[in-house]
Amino acid sequence: MRTISRAAIAFTGAVALSLVAVVPANAADTGADTVTVAVEAGEVTIATTGTSIALLNSGVPAAPGEVATGSIAEVTVTDLTASTTNWNVTASTTPFVNGDSTITLGDTGMTYTATEGTTTGSPVVAYETTTSPLAETVTGDYAADTAIVGTTTVDGNNTVSWAAELSITIPDQALVTTGYTATVTHSVI
Repeated sequence: MRTISRAAIAFTGAVALSLVAVVPANAADTGADTVTVAVEAGEVTIATTGTSIALLNSGVPAAPGEVATGSIAEVTVTDLTASTTNWNVTASTTPFVNGDSTITLGDTGMTYTATEGTTTGSPVVAYETTTSPLAETVTGDYAADTAIVGTTTVDGNNTVSWAAELSITIPDQALVTTGYTATVTHSVI
């Protein structure tokens, strides 16, 4: 009897295994869809704090022949082009004017020293390592702008912010006044 029971069990197991092998898996028809997403290009913009900056010599007005300095608190370039295109920032200054009196800075010009700032994204930024004299131009004439900050590698959207130290030597022809004013213009290209 035991032999029959074992034989019956072996037979039942063999049948069960053969049914598993014969029954197809629950396979459904499949299809593939191609999914595309478009990335819209934005702009490259530049912003400054827009505040008035006093150029002073140790906290007081400078005399002819002395150096006057001041700081631009922050300049920010926002690159939303979603590309690998590098950008450069240039700057220029108008002449210093007070009413009818104008001082020309000559060859030394106004120096602009950008300090390494903060970034988002993955730009590789090049700051001018020497103090660059800004070209003295009339407003709107950007042909003589001085390069101050730029990228050497960009991969997608990014922002770069920095501060800058401005410096001029007061020329001998400067007259005593409450202040000569000029405009420093930043451009991103």
